[in-house]
Amino acid sequence: MSRASGDLSKDDARIPPAAHAAGRAAPTSAARWATLGLASVVVGLLFSLFIAGVVVVHGHSMEPTLHNDERVLVLRTGAWMQRLGWEAFAPGDIVFFPDPTRKAAGVARLLSRHLLIKRIVAGPGQRVDMHAGVLYVDGEARREPYLAGAFRGLGNVPATRVPAGDVYVMGDNRRPTASFDSRSFGPVPAGSVEGRAVLVVWPLLRRTADGWRWNVRLLSARHHAGAPSASRRAAAAR
Repeated sequence: MSRASGDLSKDDARIPPAAHAAGRAAPTSAARWATLGLASVVVGLLFSLFIAGVVVVHGHSMEPTLHNDERVLVLRTGAWMQRLGWEAFAPGDIVFFPDPTRKAAGVARLLSRHLLIKRIVAGPGQRVDMHAGVLYVDGEARREPYLAGAFRGLGNVPATRVPAGDVYVMGDNRRPTASFDSRSFGPVPAGSVEGRAVLVVWPLLRRTADGWRWNVRLLSARHHAGAPSASRRAAAAR
């Protein structure tokens, strides 16, 4: 009996591995595509969270630079570098961040996020004020060429010193009530900034008073922070 048992064991050991595998179902084409699709979604989500993404502009607060319903590519890498202390956002940057006046926690914060997109006009330690619609930073009037001759308003804003770690943001549209920004809610923590806008990607064409024109454009605006002109420095001194 033991001999027969041993022979059976030897015979069983000589069964090719393929014969065992034949009893298991091979992955179907649908399963492979589902796995590939899930992996693509995860990679895309991680990319949009940590590298770059596209946001939609709602409203007119950033005109004439950005227009309602435009799609803008934003880099998130700067936000992580800011938090790690490797790089800082600078005046001229167009950034997006959660509305600081809307407080929510946990899942509600993730599901009901309201983001604002504005331009940084002053950084930590700088003093900001406005007189007759003219922006002053540390007592010097800014040229702000990105306003492209648009109406600046006539309002005054009391001087505000930007705290360490904060930035002062404003919309490019300076008409009364056109932009909800630091003039209403004060400076915002630089750590809350989630990305910097770098490129308008949609629509490809935009209709203007002169007809249709190419709309895709870069938004590299740090050099637009607006160093004061000699005449305005003199005016500020007076």
